Amino acid sequence: MSKIFSRLGDGFATFLTEGELRKNLEEGTQDASERGNIPALTGDEIEHLYDICKGIHKISGVEKGREVIMTYDGGTNKIPRLGINTGRLQTLQIYERCFGADTTELSDPDYTFRQVKPTLRDDIPMMEQAQLLMVVPVFYGRCRTLASIPNPTVP
Repeated sequence: MSKIFSRLGDGFATFLTEGELRKNLEEGTQDASERGNIPALTGDEIEHLYDICKGIHKISGVEKGREVIMTYDGGTNKIPRLGINTGRLQTLQIYERCFGADTTELSDPDYTFRQVKPTLRDDIPMMEQAQLLMVVPVFYGRCRTLASIPNPTVP
């Protein structure tokens, strides 16, 4: 029985037998189902994932209609919290280009607590720059608050 190359959650390489891979997929999807309070994957869906994971090719993909959207809430706060000194724009690029995010979000450490007026002057040009740099959509973490300010502009 041949070993299948895979990666652990931290990115390190590992080799699994077909049985180990199938067991990991079944246990992982069951755990996700319980934690997320969502229906478990069907046998056909697990088999489809198994076929993708056991592929020998360096690049893999899924057919149209079976994609999963990858998004991160408050992403600009998480990487600096790990002690990695990056700015908010660089963090957005990391999520897009390294983590495969389909959407990103420009947010502030005081995500919902600080009033928006003091930070709006800095956030508008940063949001414009983020939209120029990114391929994926960029959301702003305080959209509801911004809507309450008539005609926000940088003085």
